[in-house]
Amino acid sequence: MRKSLILAICVVVLLAASSALRADPINLVTNGGFETGDFTGWTVGYAATNSDIDVYGIPHSGTYAAEFGQPTGDYDSISQTLTTQAASTYTLGFWLYNSPGDSALTASNADFQVLWDGESKTDINGGDSIDQNGYTYISFDLTGTGSDTLLFEGYDTPSYYNLDDVSLTADTADTPEPSSLLLLVTGLLGFAGLLRKRLAAFLLFAR
Repeated sequence: MRKSLILAICVVVLLAASSALRADPINLVTNGGFETGDFTGWTVGYAATNSDIDVYGIPHSGTYAAEFGQPTGDYDSISQTLTTQAASTYTLGFWLYNSPGDSALTASNADFQVLWDGESKTDINGGDSIDQNGYTYISFDLTGTGSDTLLFEGYDTPSYYNLDDVSLTADTADTPEPSSLLLLVTGLLGFAGLLRKRLAAFLLFAR
């Protein structure tokens, strides 16, 4: 009986530690898939002339995606200010494509940019090879400062850029630091030892 209880306690401890190791990275972006059907969680910046930005039904996954269209001489944009950890590295990932039929794309009539705290991190123009028949996945690393603004801006005079499934995750979110894991396991083992002693005392008293 005692051996079975001790074995059960050990199994619980191992499962708890394993769960901590398998924790999925947390996406810091709100409504990154635009599945609210609108720009909830985002701040929209409208082009001064002929603004053409919307949430539309050409998704990479789910039902909706963001669509950047045909303003004249300016960008439409969406942005979020995110709480990060200073000096920590994050991976930004998103899916992007030009709507089918954009055979007239050139470097001058379409452009899409990603800015981090006002600094351009990637600039994709109409002459770049973004798949016109499906989405292309784009990702790169960014460094947090504590509070950072992520901004997407674009225009596509012949047609549209489509953006979907935006995520920003900490590079180490799914791998606890050794010191943190050691503290977790130590605490769980201590709790298991205390529980074992109380169970042993209870069984002795129950005789």
